[in-house]
Amino acid sequence: MTRQAWLLALVLPIAAAPALSQAAQDKKTPKQHKTVVPRWPELSKADRTLGRKWLKLLASKKEKTRQKATDELLALGVGMGDLMFKRMTDSPRNFNEQIVFVLEQILKPSHSALIALHASHKSTFARRYVFKKLAMFGQNGLTPVFKKARKDKDIEVSYYASLGLVKTAHDFDALDQIFKRCEEEWGEIGDEVSRYLADSRSEKFRPWIHKKLASKEITEHIALLRVMRSIAPKESKSLVRRFLDSEHSILKKEAINTLRVIVDGKKPIPLKKITVFQIIKMAKEWKARI
Repeated sequence: MTRQAWLLALVLPIAAAPALSQAAQDKKTPKQHKTVVPRWPELSKADRTLGRKWLKLLASKKEKTRQKATDELLALGVGMGDLMFKRMTDSPRNFNEQIVFVLEQILKPSHSALIALHASHKSTFARRYVFKKLAMFGQNGLTPVFKKARKDKDIEVSYYASLGLVKTAHDFDALDQIFKRCEEEWGEIGDEVSRYLADSRSEKFRPWIHKKLASKEITEHIALLRVMRSIAPKESKSLVRRFLDSEHSILKKEAINTLRVIVDGKKPIPLKKITVFQIIKMAKEWKARI
């Protein structure tokens, strides 16, 4: 063996050893993926400058100017979203409603991660709007954002965050919060809860429903029947049957309406429009069906 060949034979295994060792280590150590922070679409410098101008004019006292500003901002699109959120304020001299009017026309469910960037906005108005949109869109992956917002000092922000958790994560603690408000404020929030939790029915809520059924409070049963219209699947109809024989007419009415919604997909009948004769007749018909 020549001297050159002998040196190569000695050096190559040593040089190769670290490479093999690193390769083996890479196999054992999973690759760590960097967290990708979503970013609002970027506008050109010219469009951004123009957008700032129209955003300012959105507060004009002249209706024609406000309309022109609205049209121009809509034309610029979602790229102005970040700036519009940042201009929301709790100051008496705000133009929040005009900003919301524009955002309502450009924001879509696919923008949820971008909207969530403003979850800690210093403006209470802005945080309320953020969680209204996130709860309504109901996109998955925002559970940590919703859970943090449930602790917000503003009860409305916490309320909308709870709606989002119920809708996307079937969270029982959040549902308890919604339930309590429904029990006390159904006349004010009933339609809103039904709208936000539309298409949220799931068998996952059955344990929670059973727990509420164990209550002896009529007011809780009334609230339960109302909430069930949004969260209970058709298969839960048997859980409603017991209320058709209740001695309390209000429970019979609520049970009939709940069955109309979860079984037939119909809207509830206003309670004042259900007569005693109709209660007896409809309760009998539903018992025959379920």
